[in-house]
Amino acid sequence: MLTRIILATAVALSCGTARAEYLLGSLAFNTSLNPSSGTLKEAITLFNLKSTDGRTGFLSGLPEDTAWGSFQLNAPSAENQTISINDPGFGDFTGTVVTDTGEYTLGTGFSAALKRDVTVEGLWAPGNNPYFGEDSGGRLAALTIALTRNRPPYPYTGNTAISAALTLQTFGNAAVPEPSTVVLSVTAAAVAAGSFIRRNRRSAATPAAT
Repeated sequence: MLTRIILATAVALSCGTARAEYLLGSLAFNTSLNPSSGTLKEAITLFNLKSTDGRTGFLSGLPEDTAWGSFQLNAPSAENQTISINDPGFGDFTGTVVTDTGEYTLGTGFSAALKRDVTVEGLWAPGNNPYFGEDSGGRLAALTIALTRNRPPYPYTGNTAISAALTLQTFGNAAVPEPSTVVLSVTAAAVAAGSFIRRNRRSAATPAAT
């Protein structure tokens, strides 16, 4: 019974341990919008995402203009929406919108602009782009989306162009154990359990001193 308990504990601990590798990086994207003008309160599709020169960390060497699919934001708010972006080369991102400010005004008068800021948290797995090599592990990531619409002149009506800025930030590997880590942990626990049981048996077989 004790052996089973120790083995179960070892498996639980090893499965809850994050991999040692922890790579950080960020990446900005250019994108096209549909609709490309009007209000930020409507559903907006972002498509033809391509990486720009705004790359840092382990993503700093990724080729510019690497494609990364399309997605749509719900209207007037996308909170709790699931976002999925997929491209064989860049990889797959699936996340949930955790914040969406909706349309708000920034500034006053002629300098005023209409804004909408969205944050998506989820998991990104690198694709088959040669830059990533054999790195296919899932990474915790956040996608930030800043939409801007210049405010039209008084009486502030009419359609104006919408622009978008997207940034993907990665925060290292998700807490998924490597098979070798699990095997080593379980083996170590089994050895420890065996030693413990043998010591107990020898202690029980030794006559008490008189």
